[in-house]
Amino acid sequence: MLLAGWETTSASLAWAFERLARHPDAWRFPVPAIVQETLRTRPVLWLAGRTVLRPLAVGGVSLPAGTLAYACSYLTHTRADLWPDPYRFDPSRFVDFKPRPFTWIPFGGGRRRCIGAAFAAVEMEAVLERATGLSFEPVGDAERFVRRGMIVAPGRGGSIRVA
Repeated sequence: MLLAGWETTSASLAWAFERLARHPDAWRFPVPAIVQETLRTRPVLWLAGRTVLRPLAVGGVSLPAGTLAYACSYLTHTRADLWPDPYRFDPSRFVDFKPRPFTWIPFGGGRRRCIGAAFAAVEMEAVLERATGLSFEPVGDAERFVRRGMIVAPGRGGSIRVA
């Protein structure tokens, strides 16, 4: 519970500041759109696994009972048929737009969706609102994804320079 309560949100904020340092024009969009696009392009929980309880067919693939199946948010969020130019950071995607179910899943989906999803989003928005008007500069090359326990975080911690 502690991991889910703070590690995921802090890593998501590190990604948000890293993205804003590299895309300062994104500040012209509403903070919720910046949060949603950060979570789309840099989801910190890439995999959610479940054990198949009874035989199931998914996308033409038969999964017998007992199979461990994973949903990968990163692969879903980078599908060009769902998100045009999927690797581009573009908060405008979320201005006056609500994604279809299971196309934007940084918090999982369905009955097993993260219970703290709304709180995490509001927490991120509150932090970013406080940073509105500041200018950020990237430090070094683009951050690489690194696995830290169950989450994926910026490799160098999301280092930026506040100007």
